[in-house]
Order: sequence, then C-alpha cells, then structure tokens
Amino acid sequence: SLFGGRGARGKGGNFVTAILARARAGEALRVIDDVWMTPTYAPDAARALVRLLAAGVTGTVHVANSGPCTWYTFARRALALAGVDAAIEPVPASAYPTRARRPANSALDTTRAARLLGGPLRPWEEALADYVDALTGRAGTVT
Repeated sequence: SLFGGRGARGKGGNFVTAILARARAGEALRVIDDVWMTPTYAPDAARALVRLLAAGVTGTVHVANSGPCTWYTFARRALALAGVDAAIEPVPASAYPTRARRPANSALDTTRAARLLGGPLRPWEEALADYVDALTGRAGTVT
C-alpha cells in the first residue's frame, strides 16, 4: 500500500496511478472492499525512517500514514481528489483469486512509531491529496 513517485516500473506504476489511468481510459473498475491496509506515502515514510535511523532506533517499527482503509475506499478517494468521475464497484477479495495468501487485515499498528517520532504520521487522506495534486499538476513535482 506504498504510493508515491511514479511507482514500480515492473508493475507499471502504483495502485493510485493504475486506478487513475484505468478510470481515464474508461475501463471498468472493480476494487476489493474487504481487505484492510494502511496507505503510506513514500516521502512521508522516508522522512520518518531517516529520523528513526538518526535516533539509533532498532527493532521492528511499523511506519505508515495514519488510519486504515480498504482498497475500495482508497481508490474512491483517489478518484475524487483527481476529479475523475468513474463508476467503481466494490468486490470481495475472492473476486481476484491469487496463489499468494493475503490477510484480510494488513493494516499496521504504528503505535511504536508514533511514540518514537513524537506523534503519528499525518492521515493517509491528507498524504493522498498531496500526491494526487502533484500527479495532476496542481502542486509541485511528484515526490
């Protein structure tokens, strides 16, 4: 659920860029609505990781923007922020069978990160708004 920049070349982008491209192309959008995750803006995660490393933090620290959501909720918000009017259908994960077994809830507990950083990272909705603004040219360059 990491997003930012232009995404992974091997995957053809990230979830946000893929959803926006498919919607603009008029493709049908069917997005999983029963799997929870924690969307994380790469620049926010990078800044937090640099701070944690500089502080000498060791062990497992889950760094993610605040708040969980489903992939469907995340996609709907990205479309709305980009001003793209597209029909989007919520579907269960069983509609996209894969060989990889994935948990229904992969949202991260960022309690330790928040304590070490002096507070939680900003909400994913705010981070997504900045990213979409950058993608659509309403802000500076994509980071």
